[in-house]
Amino acid sequence: MDGNSLPRSSSLSLLGVNASTNFSWHKHVVGLAKIAAQRLGFLFRAKRYFTSAQLLTPYKAQVRPVMEYCSHTWSSAPKHTLAILDSIQRRAVRLVDDPALTGSLQSLSHRRRVDDLSLFYRYFHGQCSDQRAELIPPRARFGRSTRQAVSAHRYTVRLEIPRTSV
Repeated sequence: MDGNSLPRSSSLSLLGVNASTNFSWHKHVVGLAKIAAQRLGFLFRAKRYFTSAQLLTPYKAQVRPVMEYCSHTWSSAPKHTLAILDSIQRRAVRLVDDPALTGSLQSLSHRRRVDDLSLFYRYFHGQCSDQRAELIPPRARFGRSTRQAVSAHRYTVRLEIPRTSV
């Protein structure tokens, strides 16, 4: 850049997402878990001053968004990596300690799936830039009436069969 060579780096941090060269999201998820655990720790220290319902509100407003930020990018991480975030949610459930309040909390994996599907829905219906809409494969068209065709969802897309060359 401007005649200077840039040093190689094993990861790139862009808008709060740390992508490594091999797209292992472990470092990123551990970083998110650290920030979320610090915020949750503050709530544990302040527990005696608040009711259970009052503790649940800052968890939903300050801790959970940290664990969900840009999740459609890194939600493909292995389960053992994402389990780090699930353990923080379990700590929050223990903090609130009211099954009537925490029973309605959805799991983080469910929330990530819903977020992914919501994003896909917006892309599929062109509620994004034209360049991004072009990346979405077309709807699947079935030539024959098979079990797969009959049971297919109306938003099923046609995925190309990957080919490898040696």
